[in-house]
Amino acid sequence: MDQLKEGYRIYTEDACVSCHEPKNIYDYELGEWKDIMDEMARKAKISDQQKEVVYKYVLAIKATQYK
Repeated sequence: MDQLKEGYRIYTEDACVSCHEPKNIYDYELGEWKDIMDEMARKAKISDQQKEVVYKYVLAIKATQYK
């Protein structure tokens, strides 16, 4: 749970919003998120660990998406 909270914090309050508003996670397919994370982590200069917790947060949110 702590990792998800940290991922949320980075996504909504820290590195991800330093350049743009938080993106709606549901707007992107699950398969797109790996590439998005790789590109954005590099631009935001976050560590591999930070990238991993943000990715886990995104996966958790995507798991709640109704089809």
